[in-house]
Amino acid sequence: MGDQPEPEQSGADALTWREPLVAFVVVVVALAAASGLSMAWPPLAGYLLAVAAALFIGVPYFILRRRGADFHRFGIDLERIPLRHVGIGLLVSAVVFPLYAIGHHLWETSVVEREFDFSMDNYRQWSVDLDAPNLVVHKDDAIQLRTVGNRLHLEWTTADRRDVAVFAAADHRFVWDHAGPVAAVHADEDAFNELPTPTHAPLFTDVDPTPATHWYLTVTAAQTDARFVLTGQTQPEDARLPTRLTLRISIPEDVPSPEVYVGSGPQDADDPIELRRTHWWLILWGLTHLLVVALPEEYFYRGYLQTRLHD
Repeated sequence: MGDQPEPEQSGADALTWREPLVAFVVVVVALAAASGLSMAWPPLAGYLLAVAAALFIGVPYFILRRRGADFHRFGIDLERIPLRHVGIGLLVSAVVFPLYAIGHHLWETSVVEREFDFSMDNYRQWSVDLDAPNLVVHKDDAIQLRTVGNRLHLEWTTADRRDVAVFAAADHRFVWDHAGPVAAVHADEDAFNELPTPTHAPLFTDVDPTPATHWYLTVTAAQTDARFVLTGQTQPEDARLPTRLTLRISIPEDVPSPEVYVGSGPQDADDPIELRRTHWWLILWGLTHLLVVALPEEYFYRGYLQTRLHD
């Protein structure tokens, strides 16, 4: 983060233990408050990393700017980035990462005894917008699409809504996992496009294990919760996890629409839901960890806090 700083000696910038302690407490309390608020207001949960980054940069910046301190002493003067240090960091990474990759591979295959089956499809993920807490658990009539890890969950609560169905169309044949009294039967493309109004629930309460591209999903019991889960780990040999999935909700005209959520965002029940499983998350993941996690943490802990404790 820069050369070893020399302690500031001016009376105007005289230090006590209070400054770094206050800065640390402010950041911790603000992060705890934001985390607690996200439970009451779920949309905030997706921005907690950004809140943390703003605090890690904003608090020391405000303190040092108010003191008139030299940011270069702390190694956080972004106007004078030491290219030599950046080069050393890249060189160390180029040496360490291959060693780590080899060690991790040996651990997974030899110790954990997992089979190595490389495929670029394994690196596809659903949109990060689907990463959200469960919003329907305390609701009487709602549907939510969200991801848990890289598993797609279609979660469904119903008061007495066996007349509601979801039609799903994918670009590959696949099968659903499920939980609760639910039914998933094959539907053809015409049925998906026409969305016939369900007249009754299927008489069985299990998911058809035969792969298909078009599905008719419904809940088969009133006053219950259901969950359809889509994961690549449970797909049979003649099926695969789809890369494109479209869902449409079928609701009779005289029945109120359920609340629908895609991730944490509300969705009109009449609009089709388009989902994609892509590689874009890799770029977003890299930028997020660099700009929202690594640099703000270095700015606050190694740049500001460690230098102040040294002083």
